[in-house]
Amino acid sequence: IIAGFPVEELAPNAVFEETFFLLLHDRIPTNPELLEFKNTLSSLRTLPKSVEPLLQSAASHGSSITDMLRMASASLSIGMETEDPVSTGMRAVAAFPTAVAWAYRALKNLPNIPPDPGLSHAANFLWMLSGSLASPVQIRALDT
Repeated sequence: IIAGFPVEELAPNAVFEETFFLLLHDRIPTNPELLEFKNTLSSLRTLPKSVEPLLQSAASHGSSITDMLRMASASLSIGMETEDPVSTGMRAVAAFPTAVAWAYRALKNLPNIPPDPGLSHAANFLWMLSGSLASPVQIRALDT
């Protein structure tokens, strides 16, 4: 149960952003609130400029993906003007998929793909990992 909603009801119907909103606010967002929430999360996906060379250097020195993600997550507060827990949590949730994708691609010696603000959270993560737009089935599987 998440905020009074059985997971069995949420999983087939809600997208990631709706569930995250529910966790933060204890209610399902209205359509305008969901759109604003998606836009806010999308605007927080970009990593600080120092992270890309850091991850590439770490990969070239044989660092594990776990160590690379520790480095990237420690940098997420760079440039943030607030220490509000909701804002910092949203930043972490929005940006960590970028860090995961970039660390993965650095280990594979592939160029990073910047976040696409026009994609959903799940679709954007799959895009940054693979460089291809995911199918609706793939996106839904990750959203669930």
